[in-house]
Amino acid sequence: METSNATSRQERGLDYRAEIDSLRAIAIIPVVVFHLNPTHLRGGYLGVDVFFVLSGYLISAILLRDMDLGVFGMRRFYARRIRRLVPVILSVVVATLLVANFFLVDGQRVYVAKQAIAALVSVSNVFVWRSTGDYWGPTAESTALLHTWSLSVEEQFYLIFPVVLALVHRCMPRRVTAFFLFVIATSGLGYLIIVAARPSAAFYLLPTRAWELACGGLL
Repeated sequence: METSNATSRQERGLDYRAEIDSLRAIAIIPVVVFHLNPTHLRGGYLGVDVFFVLSGYLISAILLRDMDLGVFGMRRFYARRIRRLVPVILSVVVATLLVANFFLVDGQRVYVAKQAIAALVSVSNVFVWRSTGDYWGPTAESTALLHTWSLSVEEQFYLIFPVVLALVHRCMPRRVTAFFLFVIATSGLGYLIIVAARPSAAFYLLPTRAWELACGGLL
C-alpha cells in the first residue's frame, strides 16, 4: 500500500510540474508581445520553439517514468491527455465561435467555423499552412484561431510519439537516447532541406518541428 501511494504521488508530481508551467508561461509572453506589435520584439515568435522543447521534455519524462515503472498503457496515457487538453481547446473554440457569430459577417463566420473544426481535430497547423501560407502575412494575422497551430503540432506528436517510444523502450531499452538523437538529426535535416523551398511548411508541420520536441526528450 505504501509503495502504491508513493508511486501515485510520484506520478502526480511529474504530471504537473509548476516550474515547467512557469517556464511555458514565460515562453508564451514574447509570442504575445510579438503578435501585438512585432517591432517591440522581433524574435518573440521563438517562444514557440522554447514551448516545444519544454513540452517534449515533460511528455518524454512522463512516458519513460511509466515505462520504467511498468505502468505505461496507451489508453491511460491518451485518457490523461484528453482530460488535460480537450476542455481548454473546447472552451477557446466555443468562445471564438460566439464572438464570431456576433461581430463577423457570414463569409468570415464560415472561415472561423472551418478553423474551429481544424482545431478540434488537431490539424489546425495544416489548415493554417494551406489557407494562409505565411505566419507573418496579413491573412495569418486575421486568422482567429491562429494560435492553435502549435497545439495541433503537439497533439499530433502525442498521437505518434508514445507508440514509437514504447516500441524502442521494449525492444531496445538501451537505445532510447540514440532514438532521440535520430529524431533530432532526421527532423532537423528535413527542416534545413525544406525551409529554403517551402518555409511555411517547415514552420507549421510536425515533421520539421519534431526535432525540437525530441530535444526536450533528450534533456
